[in-house]
Amino acid sequence: MSSQTALLESEIHNGETGHQAHLLLEDAVSSYQATSSPRLTNRQVVQLRKNAISSAQECLSLDKTNIDAHNVIARVYLDEAKIKLAFRWAKSALALDRQYATTWFTLGQIYLAQDQLEPAEQAFTKCIELDSSIFRAHTSYALTKLRQGELVVAFQYYRRLARANANDPHVRSKLFECLKQLKADYDNTSLADDLVEYFHWDDVNYNDLTNITTSLLSHRYQINDSNAVVDIAKMNQDPLLLVAMEKIIFHDKSLEHFLTDIRRFLLSSELSTPDSQSVDLLAAFAWQAFNNEHAFIEADEETTVVRQLIEKVKIVPIEQLSIESQSLLLISMYRPLSDAFTDEQLQLLAGLPDALWPRGYRKLFAALLSPYKSRQSAAIATLGSIDNPVSKAVKCQYERNPYPRWLALEYHTPTNYAEALENTLSGFKAPQILHRSPLNILVAGCGTGKHALHVARYFRDVQVTAIDISTASLQYAQAMADRYKLSNIDFLQADILELHQLNQKFDIIECSGVLHHMESPLQGAQKLVGLLKPKGIMKIGLYSERARHSIVQCRNLIREQNIESTPDGIRQLRREVLSNEHDDWKNIQVSPDFYSASGCRDLLLHVQEHRFTPLQLKELIEHLDVNFLGFSNLNNSIIERYQARFPKDKYLLNLRHWDTYETDHPATFAAMYQFYVQKA
Repeated sequence: MSSQTALLESEIHNGETGHQAHLLLEDAVSSYQATSSPRLTNRQVVQLRKNAISSAQECLSLDKTNIDAHNVIARVYLDEAKIKLAFRWAKSALALDRQYATTWFTLGQIYLAQDQLEPAEQAFTKCIELDSSIFRAHTSYALTKLRQGELVVAFQYYRRLARANANDPHVRSKLFECLKQLKADYDNTSLADDLVEYFHWDDVNYNDLTNITTSLLSHRYQINDSNAVVDIAKMNQDPLLLVAMEKIIFHDKSLEHFLTDIRRFLLSSELSTPDSQSVDLLAAFAWQAFNNEHAFIEADEETTVVRQLIEKVKIVPIEQLSIESQSLLLISMYRPLSDAFTDEQLQLLAGLPDALWPRGYRKLFAALLSPYKSRQSAAIATLGSIDNPVSKAVKCQYERNPYPRWLALEYHTPTNYAEALENTLSGFKAPQILHRSPLNILVAGCGTGKHALHVARYFRDVQVTAIDISTASLQYAQAMADRYKLSNIDFLQADILELHQLNQKFDIIECSGVLHHMESPLQGAQKLVGLLKPKGIMKIGLYSERARHSIVQCRNLIREQNIESTPDGIRQLRREVLSNEHDDWKNIQVSPDFYSASGCRDLLLHVQEHRFTPLQLKELIEHLDVNFLGFSNLNNSIIERYQARFPKDKYLLNLRHWDTYETDHPATFAAMYQFYVQKA
């Protein structure tokens, strides 16, 4: 959490400072507070910090007892990771007045930055006792409880803070971080009401609410009780179910079985006795199908009926299709409308006045048809040609199934890339190149753009070039960049093998989940290293051989049964996996990727995949002639176990040791090896 916006929420400490000292203090405070603006360059932030310290020190030359000046200096040094200096100035402020709340807040932030959670908690508690109006003291206390592992306590605190200040982005992001890890023990109606509200917030990742929502709905509809009676009318009026179906992608085996049973019942009943009272529920199923790219499993009889419905609407003139809105809605619960109509027909359909559709259908059809309202989307620039056979096959896959499937960006506090990297990698000191403005960052293999947009939005003063092999993925990424009004990101279609044609060098390159889909990961990595400036940094993400044991077993099944990577093939594969109780299959069943068509194909049906061990990473890094800086996706429990086993590896850099560790803990890198290297 950034401490900057919390500074001096209480009134300036009373005292005989004199008019000039007061003005200097005001300048110091305003300079410091200005550093929290995400629109500033790194250079501007550095200058503002210098000005804040200079003004505060001038203030102290006139009034040595000014506590706020001490706090400003301590806070600036904290933001610059000069912990000893920050602590010294906070202590000097405390010596002036132990009952001044702001100083306790500053101390709490210093302890929190060092992960000293118990003294941090005590400091924030003291601050709140002295002045409960300091909102950031409450958010920092909640964050401390979260880091202490007291998840429920942190959640309840953030929940109360959200009621008091629902628009605070930090509260929203941390509340969602808690909710992502929680499950409900019963059908808690108060929590359900809050979730409905959360689903209407902006700048949040609704998929963080998937687990908690799934657990609530599971209790509400007793989905694991085969004797439970389901009230369809109740489902049609359930605000949590309806908004969740629209906003997220469910990834739970039991819930999918439940929902597909309900969908099958609705299809049958609507064909025999159409019910205008069920429109909201039907639309919710169409929303969920749109979100998961029609990946839900289905029975053969459903497939037959849907094909009949498609043939029925195909012969209806486009201008009269609104009278078949019920049929279109039923089709949309199972298939994209492109299965029934050509692009030209869909453009005509998208041009029909909204008033022609029944009121309950308008929002849904507007979303389903929005890609066809205009084909004037900005053209994606292209670099070179795509000639490599494997590259061509990978391109074909992602043109048909752009990946990843994502619907919203979550909020993060804007930060400096160099400072973030130093906080991520133990013992790392960022080179001067990372303190330049602007930083030129290449995201190589950006897919549908989620990570590239995250980099462009939340790192200060960066210019991002995002390349991918798939036009469809890049068009999605560009549309999302337009939605978030990001002007510091450029998209380019290119094969990594052709990037030498860019004639540009980068300070940072991020390439996660890409190289292992190339014919030669080494060749691709060498191309990228060639684009790095001296001392430049590259982040790489690669699959783990051991962590993907279940995936390999499933891919063997796919080959044996000759399952194709078509929509029908993906649904067939998902039915096979969901019906299998083997432990390997259970590992796949809990992967969120398994619950969307593009995710499932990327997970299990990819045309090309390499996997690695830490020893093979070592060999790759040696071939690249770069320095290994460490893994970035290690949680505290992994670090503690590793250090207990290898106490002499202070900075966690020995890949031979990591190979031994992963042998004993094969799931350690289930989310890939994510690591940084640096060019000499």
